[in-house]
Amino acid sequence: MKNALIIFTITTFVSCNPEDKQIKKEKYFYKPVIVQTKSKDSVLLFTKNCINDIFPMIAGKYKFSDTIIFTKNKTLNRPNRNDYFDDRLVGQTDSTLPDGLEILPDYHSSIAFNRYEEKNASCYFPVYIINETPNKKALLGKDGYVFGLQEALDKSGYWRPIEGRGFDFCGHGYFGLKIYPNEFVIILFPKYNGDYKTKIRVRIKNADNIYISQPFEGYINENQLYLDKEGSFYKELVENKASAIEYLFYGAKPYGTDDKNFGGMHATYRFGR
Repeated sequence: MKNALIIFTITTFVSCNPEDKQIKKEKYFYKPVIVQTKSKDSVLLFTKNCINDIFPMIAGKYKFSDTIIFTKNKTLNRPNRNDYFDDRLVGQTDSTLPDGLEILPDYHSSIAFNRYEEKNASCYFPVYIINETPNKKALLGKDGYVFGLQEALDKSGYWRPIEGRGFDFCGHGYFGLKIYPNEFVIILFPKYNGDYKTKIRVRIKNADNIYISQPFEGYINENQLYLDKEGSFYKELVENKASAIEYLFYGAKPYGTDDKNFGGMHATYRFGR
């Protein structure tokens, strides 16, 4: 995973669709073995040179099982429509509480997904959102994705976001998703090309709850720790530091924002819903 762009062919990877099969239901969650039929697609790691926006996709919701078998590779399996509810009702019933979930990244697994039917597929890894409680729980999102990002350790030992909330100018599409006991949701996060080996972790905002995963070793481009000074993230932070950190990075502090002179710490900023 050095400087050159890495291209490889995956013969066994994830993709989700209504024809998926599950084998041997489990009482407790164990990382399932993910199997898919062979594909001729070449799969590319993502290449970025600064903090970039992200839309972590929901790839499906499943009962605990030891194996998941997929038969197609270019479609995602959306949860049952009856499991969705109005996100404005979160917390009003026992089945819409957003707490008590667990988050488990599986960086060693590679998932090929071709979102826009391009020439090559892109490489992701699964993050499991798990409900081992005896009660229904809720996961909030918008337009098929959740609110999350990846963080990496810089050389000074501080956690820094390498991604930020994707810009979306539409105020519609918000939802709550019920996760029943002994179910999990698969979220897709991008794997990056780069030669900077460091610790990475995943941060997900679910209503007022922030879920942070255990760290794992991975590779990025070191420039991903920094903001593009011509980009929209930088401009928002300069004008509205505190509010922008909360909204765009779910409380994670990009490199440089520790400086008290960076941006308007006391500025008021009104974001969308």
